[in-house]
Amino acid sequence: MARGYQLLMVLVLVSLVIMGLNTSNQGISRLTAENRGQVIGVDFDNEAIKLQVCSKDYIYTIDKLRDQGKDMAAELKSLGEQAKSYTFRIWNIFKAIV
Repeated sequence: MARGYQLLMVLVLVSLVIMGLNTSNQGISRLTAENRGQVIGVDFDNEAIKLQVCSKDYIYTIDKLRDQGKDMAAELKSLGEQAKSYTFRIWNIFKAIV
């Protein structure tokens, strides 16, 4: 229960820092007459997710993310099998020594 409150407090703190950065960046943009984007921003669309970091846009389509998720899942499964195999080998060596 306390762990959930700690996580909530961290998320609130991070969101306040992000909002503060974006607000100060907007004030600087107005003072310097530059058209600077958000420091950190996320925009959801039906077909894409637009992530803005330090005024640079990164656009990810849902299909691309889904494909990368499948590739990542397969890679994680492979890494898990390798870790399991390694652990069994170490355990067998340990049993042989003892």
